[in-house]
Amino acid sequence: MSTTSASMLHLSRRATVLAALVLALFGTAVFTAAASANFTLNSGRITPIQGGTTGNPPTGSWVALPTDNPAATPPYFTNPSSTWSGTPDTYYTRIVPGAVPTGLILGTAQPSGGIIGSQTDTFNGLPWDLVTVSAPVLTFAGNHNDVGPRALTGGNLTGLRVRYAGNTYTVGTAFGAGPHRILPLTGSIVRSTTGTGANRATIHLTWDTDLTEPGGFGTFRAHFQFTGTYDQ
Repeated sequence: MSTTSASMLHLSRRATVLAALVLALFGTAVFTAAASANFTLNSGRITPIQGGTTGNPPTGSWVALPTDNPAATPPYFTNPSSTWSGTPDTYYTRIVPGAVPTGLILGTAQPSGGIIGSQTDTFNGLPWDLVTVSAPVLTFAGNHNDVGPRALTGGNLTGLRVRYAGNTYTVGTAFGAGPHRILPLTGSIVRSTTGTGANRATIHLTWDTDLTEPGGFGTFRAHFQFTGTYDQ
């Protein structure tokens, strides 16, 4: 065998080994990328699941108003009309949707009509509700037809507002850092978005925002847990 032929054979074998290595490395990478694809929900409805009466934190949907003032006693805004029983007393305000709750509609603003329903705990004896002045969207990892839990990877709820005692308070948030986002939007989804009945997808969202307007709640935060079932 000539020197040239030996060199060619050596290069050919080397190329084969490199090709196998590249396939092993990048084949896995391609599979991982495919498995980590995202999907966005910009339509459909999230109907809140009522907050639990016990537990710390309770299950389901609720809001609390902790404070960043270290001298405050207690370090939260109390709600004597809360039906949650536990410690600290009057901390959690349960969201209890009415018989026909509107729910949070994705992809459209809901500046009137309310979102959470008429059975929700009053706050200090006064009713309150949620509206949104912009179109909410949520993005999750994985595929919309998966059944296991998939993490929230993006989302925009910046238009969310609380209507209470004739005033409107900004409690909106989004995924990632931003103004007044103490704990930005996090969450997850479980089951397929096309499921029905007991197989409907459940979406779980949490966040903390400053309450900056109007006056009276300036040192407090809105700490939300919003858990609901999704319908297309």
